[in-house]
Amino acid sequence: MIIYPDSSLFLEAITARSPIAARRATRVLLAVDERRVDAVASFLVLAEVMNPGASAPAAVADAIARVLETGDRLQWSELDRRTASAARALGRRHPRVSGADAVHLATALARGAEYFLTLDKKLLRFLHGADETSPYELDGLTVHLPRVVWPATLDESAGEAVDDAEEAR
Repeated sequence: MIIYPDSSLFLEAITARSPIAARRATRVLLAVDERRVDAVASFLVLAEVMNPGASAPAAVADAIARVLETGDRLQWSELDRRTASAARALGRRHPRVSGADAVHLATALARGAEYFLTLDKKLLRFLHGADETSPYELDGLTVHLPRVVWPATLDESAGEAVDDAEEAR
């Protein structure tokens, strides 16, 4: 299984504006850091995440730095003509999706990701309307809020259950 962690996950793990979203984002990034799930990303993520770990807890900041700065945790992808053309085609199909988001999605598709995990609710609304909490299928790619989609550890399962319960309130 291959996931694409959107820039929004890194940014939320760093800023922790929403405790639940930060926990979900951190859970994904720690799994990538620990190599428990394969992940791909466009180098655009590096440009969008300017100051990794600025206000994150030390362990989270260290994991984010490792994921961003070493080449062995994420399979990095350059923006080539084929991916740019695919991003343009996505933009024509979904005109409210930004160019950067289209590049991220096109990269995920080109690199064989099964899940595109994002906290960008505007992107999710643009893709499938008002319900940004439901997964959206895009040419075989599931676009969803951050979830444990790999074989979960006991801690991950418990954390997901707590977050789900808190969100249901």
